[in-house]
Amino acid sequence: MKVSKIWEFVGSHFISLATVLLGVAVILLDQINLVPDKSIPLVTLAIVTLLATSEIIENRRNIANLNDRLDSLGKQVSEALKGIQVINFASTEEALGYLLSKTKSARRSI
Repeated sequence: MKVSKIWEFVGSHFISLATVLLGVAVILLDQINLVPDKSIPLVTLAIVTLLATSEIIENRRNIANLNDRLDSLGKQVSEALKGIQVINFASTEEALGYLLSKTKSARRSI
């Protein structure tokens, strides 16, 4: 993996990575009794807040990607539908008559 890709990943997932590092640091500090017991709820709240923020950011990024993909698909559909003619018929008989006339005048197989 290229170094630029690694930094791109770190930049786009900074909050998640910081949350994991903070959580690991608190666990290690708690194991060697450097974190007072009264600080644990505050640290836990901070970690949960960072995780929620990370999830929100990731969801927004996914929505933006989906929006871009939908725009691209919309353009592809528009291009594919160019030259399509929509005809509304008053009755079934009129539609069948049109189909019959087009079938008879067809020069290639349908």
